Amino acid sequence: MAVDQESTDSLLFLNTELIRFEPVNKVTAVFFDESNKQIFAVRSGGATGVVAKSLDPTRNASFRMEDRGPVISIKFSPDQKVLAIQRNKTSVEYVNFSGEPDTVEYSQGCRSRSATILDFVWVADTELVYVTDRGVEHYQVLPARRQLKSLKNSSLSINWSVFSARFSYLLVSSGALGNTLQPFTFKPGTMTKLTKFDVELMEVPRPARLALHAHDVTLCELHGQLAVLALQHGAAAGSPSSSSSPGHGAEIRLHQANRDGAMVKNSTLLLNTSGSFAISVIDNLIIVHHQESKTSQVFDITLSGESDGCVTFQRAVAPPAAIRPFQLRLPTAAAALDSEPTLITCELYAPSWVVFQPNIIIDAKLGCFWTLAVAVEAVPRVLADPVAATRLLLARRAGKPVLLGLLRQLLRQPGRLGAVGDALDLVNAQTQRQLEHTVSSQMGTPVSAIGTSPTLPATRPVPFVISQADLHGEALSALVDRDLLGRADQRWVTGVLVECVRSLNQHGLAVEHFLYEMLINTLVLRGCFYQLQQLLQYHVVDDSKPLACLLLSLQSVYPPSEQMALDMLCRLGNAHEEILEVLLSRNCVACALKFARQNDMIESLSARKFLDVAKNTGDSDVFYTTFKFFEERNYQSRGKVDFLSGEHCDPYVRHFSQLFGASSSIREALEAAQRREDGL
Repeated sequence: MAVDQESTDSLLFLNTELIRFEPVNKVTAVFFDESNKQIFAVRSGGATGVVAKSLDPTRNASFRMEDRGPVISIKFSPDQKVLAIQRNKTSVEYVNFSGEPDTVEYSQGCRSRSATILDFVWVADTELVYVTDRGVEHYQVLPARRQLKSLKNSSLSINWSVFSARFSYLLVSSGALGNTLQPFTFKPGTMTKLTKFDVELMEVPRPARLALHAHDVTLCELHGQLAVLALQHGAAAGSPSSSSSPGHGAEIRLHQANRDGAMVKNSTLLLNTSGSFAISVIDNLIIVHHQESKTSQVFDITLSGESDGCVTFQRAVAPPAAIRPFQLRLPTAAAALDSEPTLITCELYAPSWVVFQPNIIIDAKLGCFWTLAVAVEAVPRVLADPVAATRLLLARRAGKPVLLGLLRQLLRQPGRLGAVGDALDLVNAQTQRQLEHTVSSQMGTPVSAIGTSPTLPATRPVPFVISQADLHGEALSALVDRDLLGRADQRWVTGVLVECVRSLNQHGLAVEHFLYEMLINTLVLRGCFYQLQQLLQYHVVDDSKPLACLLLSLQSVYPPSEQMALDMLCRLGNAHEEILEVLLSRNCVACALKFARQNDMIESLSARKFLDVAKNTGDSDVFYTTFKFFEERNYQSRGKVDFLSGEHCDPYVRHFSQLFGASSSIREALEAAQRREDGL
């Protein structure tokens, strides 16, 4: 059992759910298969047992095999149906596996008798590759026949190799200095040789000797793209190469594929120290461990850095810090037997630590298999600059709740409006990228851009977006409520809301109504009516029906807001009904009828509504004009001036009769015209 010691000033911690295995001793050898993330404890060459453990419990296995000599390497096929065991430098033995190893082994040696196997890797369930000092050999395993079939070979002098199962990408080193790297990729039944590239060395040894080693090169995934990290140890002070970059000490050269699939150096990570290093990659962060100082540095290549026009020089996002202290609770019986305390503190950055990709740390002496993790919640405490913390959190999958908390705290610090604006710009830029990704996905990918190289980046969505609803619910609403209740400075709240609107508009994002509502209400509470009018006049606030309704509701506080609402509805061009309602609410019946005539709305008007408003004005002239308007409409549409029974206008007809008599001038004119026609 493991116990994690809380520490507020460290971004890194070891997961408490670790894997325990038998430590290395005189009879037990320990091997790790980086592709399958499996660790093997082999006792007495396998005769007294082999225990395989993995992060995936379904891949755990325990079995015995015949001791045929010391084991150099042992690996399962990806489907765990074939076990490969290397016991010498020229061949590998195979045994079919189904819970227990088969009793019959079969083997395959190098094609060249003088070649030496440097490593072998499984590239598929039934395919593997030998990396020898003479070249790369691709084989197909035929378990039913208990034999291997050669698929393809590539001859070249090789120093060492590294392999990425995630991209099925093999990188081999050649040349006297070891800095010429030749990539190979694999698909079922095929091996493809890609364009080789050189890693620039900080210092070329004289005489020439191997200067770049396998432990200096890391294959990893960064933002969905394969990356090659090459560690360059610092040049001696005063040497010609010591001034070739902005910093001294060790550096990491980062290579990524360009559009043609060729590896190109585009970033350099400045470590500013020298010594022994190891690299982990977690959630697109590059973690560089330094054994001598027992600290780790965290790099994010998306952050800005110094550039010489071709290469960006990156520095750590925070000062070097140690992984959180870690304690291990031993079983009581074992503790009593060894006379050790029940709870022991693990040595961090121990010499027995071995680091594997992407985030695995193994202590073969202690018998522990950990995964390293990033404490995203510690980012705001470690990074004092809220803008840098925002940029870092936006690229983390679990960063959304932490970022919302950071924004909530930032919005409560009056005087930091510049930081608020910069943070909101980063948030809205990410939302804009997500929208562009969605549009791109809906449009589809051109055929010419598909699958040219496994190293090319794929278009991927961002880790998360913070919507305006998120910002309102988690930060802005609490800010406004707190300030209203506490009678605090509303000027700060106004500034924050204006920054929200400005940032959204700058990134082409439609502003939600509730943000405008908060802004307008805050201005009204402050009595800043002139500023409100300026925002509307210069269209800082977008026109909308809900916003016009809000302005109408403010009439009692600020009477001109009603006219501002009418102007906004007119500008919208699709709010005729709403404009009529506003005019009727102001008893402007004649204006409403004129507006309806100008916009061809006469046929759809409710006579009862208009007559009711006209009657309630108490002005007989207004009622007379309104009544005659609808009689004329009735005659033009139906040839009769009478209202239909369904219009329920009888009370208004009686009211008209009471005021002006039963006859109508229109009716009299029509009857006279009819009599003249009858006389003819």
